[in-house]
Amino acid sequence: MTPISGEKEALRAEMRQRAGSQSLEDHKAESDAVCARIVGLLGSCRRVLLYAPLADEVDVWPLAAWMLARDIEVALPMVDWEREQMVAASYWGDESELETTGPGIRQPKASEELDVYESASLDAVIVPGVAFDATGGRLGRGGGYYDRYLSGPIGSVRAIGAGFTHQVVDNVPREPHDRMVDVLVTPAGVLMPGAAGVVDSDQAQAGEAR
Repeated sequence: MTPISGEKEALRAEMRQRAGSQSLEDHKAESDAVCARIVGLLGSCRRVLLYAPLADEVDVWPLAAWMLARDIEVALPMVDWEREQMVAASYWGDESELETTGPGIRQPKASEELDVYESASLDAVIVPGVAFDATGGRLGRGGGYYDRYLSGPIGSVRAIGAGFTHQVVDNVPREPHDRMVDVLVTPAGVLMPGAAGVVDSDQAQAGEAR
């Protein structure tokens, strides 16, 4: 294990402790606040890669129904765990389309009706994380699936990190293969690394219109 890998594991352990002390009420309130801010960033989007949240992640699931009601196509990560590959697969709003995989992650079932989208056809990728920092640094669970996916041919696709207040730290240990997020959304606001401070969703949408 490299020194940075050790720092990452220590930070993951700290984040597990913080997550364990978060109340259900705070989990819901902060998730709702993050979703409300993300809505302000999606006005010009036509296809977005969402995620089906685990218990300790920001619950962005209500965004699926919100997007589908506005004719924004929703994709979800579909992982081949043996090959360690992730693709963006279609989701049309019926949870019977999903299956729970070994790690407890819900993802689309393989079927003839399933569409797999090219990463460059997405307008945004909403990314979960264990920890984030103000420079766009993101700590995942260690599998590297999002890092590999976001390092592919995604063109101008924006990676939007969704984080709880307790997940924002001063510095996320980073290695060369780690992919940063372009936008970080927390209950406190929308942060664009490289921009000045925190902006609200309306300002973010105007400044980042595509």
